[in-house]
Amino acid sequence: MKFSYFLSATTAVGTLVLAMPALAQDAGSPAPAATTGRGGVEEIVVTAERRSENLQRTPIAITALTAQSLQASGIRDITGVVQATPSLYFAPYPSSSTTLVLYMRGQGVGDPNIITSDGGVGLYVDGIYQSRPQASTFDLADVERVEVLRGPQGTLYGRNTTGGAVNIITKKPTGELGVTGLLSVGNLDYRRALVNLNLPRFGDFSVKLTGLYANRDGWAKNAKDTAGVPAAHDFHSDHKIAFRGAVRFEPSDSVTIDYAGDYANQRTTPVRYVTKNAFAPFLFPTYSSDPERSYRPVYLPYSHVKSDGHTLTGEFEVSDSLTLRSLSAYRRIRYSTYQDYTEAFLVPFYGYDKIKSKTYTQEFQAVGNFGSELKYVVGLYYFHEKSDHLLEGDIGTGAAGELLLVDRYTTAKSTSKAAFGQITWTPGFADGRLDLTLGARYTSDKRSADRDRTQRFFIGDVSPLVNRRFLGDGVYIPLGSVIGATDVKNKKFNPSATISYRPTDNTSLYAKVVTGYKAGGSNEASPTFTRTYNPESVTSYELGFKSDLLDRRLRLNLAAYMAKYKDLQLNISADAVDASLADTFNAGRATVKGIEADVTLIPVQGLTLQANYSYTTSKIRGVKAPAGSIFDPVINPASPVGVGDNISDYFVLPFTPKHSIRLSADYVFGQVGPGELAAHIDYTWKDKVYTTAGDGPAIPVGRDAPVNPSYTLVDARLSYTIDRGDNRNITIGLWGKNILDKRYPGFVIGSGSIIAGYPNQAISYGDPATYGIDVGFSF
Repeated sequence: MKFSYFLSATTAVGTLVLAMPALAQDAGSPAPAATTGRGGVEEIVVTAERRSENLQRTPIAITALTAQSLQASGIRDITGVVQATPSLYFAPYPSSSTTLVLYMRGQGVGDPNIITSDGGVGLYVDGIYQSRPQASTFDLADVERVEVLRGPQGTLYGRNTTGGAVNIITKKPTGELGVTGLLSVGNLDYRRALVNLNLPRFGDFSVKLTGLYANRDGWAKNAKDTAGVPAAHDFHSDHKIAFRGAVRFEPSDSVTIDYAGDYANQRTTPVRYVTKNAFAPFLFPTYSSDPERSYRPVYLPYSHVKSDGHTLTGEFEVSDSLTLRSLSAYRRIRYSTYQDYTEAFLVPFYGYDKIKSKTYTQEFQAVGNFGSELKYVVGLYYFHEKSDHLLEGDIGTGAAGELLLVDRYTTAKSTSKAAFGQITWTPGFADGRLDLTLGARYTSDKRSADRDRTQRFFIGDVSPLVNRRFLGDGVYIPLGSVIGATDVKNKKFNPSATISYRPTDNTSLYAKVVTGYKAGGSNEASPTFTRTYNPESVTSYELGFKSDLLDRRLRLNLAAYMAKYKDLQLNISADAVDASLADTFNAGRATVKGIEADVTLIPVQGLTLQANYSYTTSKIRGVKAPAGSIFDPVINPASPVGVGDNISDYFVLPFTPKHSIRLSADYVFGQVGPGELAAHIDYTWKDKVYTTAGDGPAIPVGRDAPVNPSYTLVDARLSYTIDRGDNRNITIGLWGKNILDKRYPGFVIGSGSIIAGYPNQAISYGDPATYGIDVGFSF
């Protein structure tokens, strides 16, 4: 399908809608539900462009989830946000359920545990970049809203947002005494308690305290008989505690200083992997592919993610036309995970990862205007990260009494500095309906890393528990150590231009050209760890249409885009025997095209219907077989091509569904007895995706192995709220997730190679049906 068709279709729809009768928007404050007091679609204020603006006037494709919509949908973590946003796709990382493989518009990162590379979707909390995804499944406790910015955000958000950005905005202290909370219980021994305490203002200070406890047992069980096996926990369990304190200091009407400190400790077990390969029962006689029960005892200690951070934000309103801001943050993450793949790869395989990360960010912003026609944002940005990663792999060879021990230790430092600016001209001759925006960002990046990779071979008494701590008598044979170091320096200039026009008070059209990039780096899995790669760049062209129609009972937002990527960062195997060794190469170009539609309809008072759709198609071109890869005959004499040959057909963009749909309905039945009864149901369908870039049409066999099939999820919630006045209420909610109990894919991995194909498939699954009851309160 040609992009010109996308543009024509969008223009045609926009022209049709502009001809429909409509009334101007009401600028009133949003009511607690998804409608205003007039029964129209709620107005949402976002800060996507570093200033407060109406969602419908912001020339960005945005999915904005307010606190009310999060509560109505039962969304409590980032995975729920992904489910509600068709343009996003996620998969749980194989060795850790607390780490997400996150993609948007074809951009992301295949292995988020590699600390020497970055992803294409930026995750932010109150505007602060979260560099490591190891704690990305954190609970959305006391959130004001979530903004999902689709498409490159290279000017105001910077590097590593080539696919988009997710910004979580927390609620600030109110200065009035109040307590809100939510208590939940459910199947799988699910328990959750969230309490927020706002203290009365004292002097110039307001304080809010938040506490969270949550626990859920694992649904994939260890073996029935685990006698004598230490730490024989079940798979898919989750336990967390978290605390957050927020302080707002307002010494004057023009100065606001916000401090927030947080601590979280999450204890989990990983997802369970199985294979349906017909040879598995012959290789392991008691093998079972039952995803809910391990066929043998598994040593599975708890994995831990501990994080703590401090954020200090200052805002000084110099005048009505100038506001100065400072955003400072420090964050520390300590992460350790254990995973036994229970022969899903047709060999024993046990993995251990330990990651430590410390980051510091500082940003200065000046937001203002010159008269009524010019407004601007300018700023300076600094980011520094220091991290290390220990990986231990214990891998069987297929022969009894043999185990390969792999140890890899990497240390890395990363520094990024940037200056950015954006100016918008609203010429008076257009009656305030036309906005012309220019933006630019200049960034200087530096990253250095050291790595030591050691291998040993053990022959002797190997326990069925695989892990090296259970090895008995035997002989260790050193296989050598490879020490390497890398250093990368890059500078990038990213301009952008946007035209926005409002033909009527309730409609808006925009066209934009934006640029962005994903930072350069190196690959921890490299055979030598001497190769580096440069940034991956994108230029995106987008047309958008936003409207509130039919007396604001219909909201229709459309976006059509074409993104052109160059210097693609492709991970390619670099060893003919060991498929775990890979390097990252800048090779080729890609074009991603898509249409996104967001529709909200309120046909009658109390009923809200929503439909969100994303269509994405992509094509990779111009990939030449790089020297030093598995396509190089020097590395792999069996390679079917030579260095420099076109190998584009071996590649796809992973985790990019062609079609993705979400439908939802909310209905307020009205007053029933002393309270109000409301219901919510949502339906999510995502198309199949390839789970590795090396799965193009040229793959000789097993191309369907590294594929997550399409899947459907249905969630529902029924709530009853008693409003006692003065912000006091009680809500009782019955909820269910995956209520049809569908068995859907988590992260399916194909084992093999890009040249030989993928003869085996290791499969993990998402959660089964879960259900429970909530009791919410406010006083």
